[in-house]
Amino acid sequence: MNWRAILCTEYQKKHDKSINYNSMIGIPDPAIWAGYLLAILSLLACVVYGILNWNKGNESDFHDEEQDIRWEEKEESINDMI
Repeated sequence: MNWRAILCTEYQKKHDKSINYNSMIGIPDPAIWAGYLLAILSLLACVVYGILNWNKGNESDFHDEEQDIRWEEKEESINDMI
């Protein structure tokens, strides 16, 4: 960058009030930062939830098998009566 560009940029910073040079990484609107922050936080929440529930199965599987066995036994006894 040459000295003219540096001087021109400094002049623009001092006299152009429509541009906010104090913004983070060129994004002046806090709503945009809130959107990025919420997206990152939701990503982290999903990752934590996935890690905590990685190999958890359905606890009602054992109960369902017992219920199926009782139902089959009852069905067999009804079929034997017919």
